Order: sequence, then structure tokens, then C-alpha cells
Amino acid sequence: MFQTVLTADDEQKLVEIVEKQSKTLTKELDCGAYAQAGTFWQALQRLRVIDNIRVERLLHLIQLRLQHVTSKRVALFRECVVHYHFDEAQKHLDVMRAMCSHFDEADLELDLGESERHYAFFQKKQAKELEQERRYREEQEREAAESRGLLLVIDQQKREMESRLSTLLSEHAEGTSKLRVEMIRRGEDDDEQIAKLREESTAAIPAQA
Repeated sequence: MFQTVLTADDEQKLVEIVEKQSKTLTKELDCGAYAQAGTFWQALQRLRVIDNIRVERLLHLIQLRLQHVTSKRVALFRECVVHYHFDEAQKHLDVMRAMCSHFDEADLELDLGESERHYAFFQKKQAKELEQERRYREEQEREAAESRGLLLVIDQQKREMESRLSTLLSEHAEGTSKLRVEMIRRGEDDDEQIAKLREESTAAIPAQA
């Protein structure tokens, strides 16, 4: 399309083409149209054969833009993953996969495999923590059930002891009452016998005289 050594006019036209395509690429990238953005990027990459410093600088700036967009996506992905927001993390991971299907990972400075391993690691980490929490809750519930059972046994034993104590007190009170009545009765009998003896003694004294 152009000679290896460009005239000033050729160079200016080339720069204008690159700038126009780079703006279009950026727009497609911001809209999430990664297929279209990738097509523009591949077209721009072919211009490197011209070996023009101004073109190289523009391509470098575009690549920095690609890497900035990617790094932001990766940061959002990692934040979601470490907080176990896996639904949102999956969306970011899908976007990164889409980007890698239209761009070279090297151009994006993205290691998709590392991100996928990161995602899997935290999924396993959450699963392990959930299992630990489940076991802890089960242990707590088991201990609570044992405590409730022990309290029921203690309460039953307490009621039985109170019942036995009440029975003993009742029996003691009844026995004491019977003993008191018996003692009174015996006291009355003793009084009668004493009175009778006195009468007999009194009656016997004049007879002896």
C-alpha cells in the first residue's frame, strides 16, 4: 500500500488511518464488542511492517489502552472472587475469555489460565469453609441437644427427689401426730391410774385405823 520509505504526505495519511482505526477500536472495546475490536487490532498490527516510528508509537498507545482495559477487568474479577461473589466473577471471566478469543494474551498482558485457576482455588476454598461451618453447626447442635437432654434428666431427678422428700415429710408429720396422740392417751391413762391409786390409798388409811 505504501513504500517502505514514506513521503511526508504518505506518513501523514498513514497516521490519520491509524488514528481513525484506533478510535474505532477503542469505541468497540468500551462497548464490549471484542470481535470487532480484535479485527481492527489485527489490521493495525499489519502496519508494523512499515516500520514507521509514528505508527509504532500509536500502536504502542493502543496496546497500552488494551492492557489498561484488561487490568481493570482482572482487578474487578479478583475482587469478586476473594469475596466469593462467583456469579459476578464468572461474568468477568467470560469477558476475559471473549477478549482472549480475539486478542493475543501477550498483547493484553493477560494470563487467562492463571485467572481460571484463581477462580477454581477460591471456589474450593469457599466449599471447604462452608463444610467446616456445617460441621461446626452440627457439633453445636449436638452439644445443645445433649445439654437439653441432661437438663431434662436433672429436672426429672429433681422432681423425683422433691416428691420423695414431700412423702417423707408427710410420713414424718403423720408419725409425729400419731405419736403425740399416743403420748396424750398414755398420759391420760397414767393420770387415771394415779388418781385410782390415790383413791385406793385414801380408802385404805381409815380401815387400818
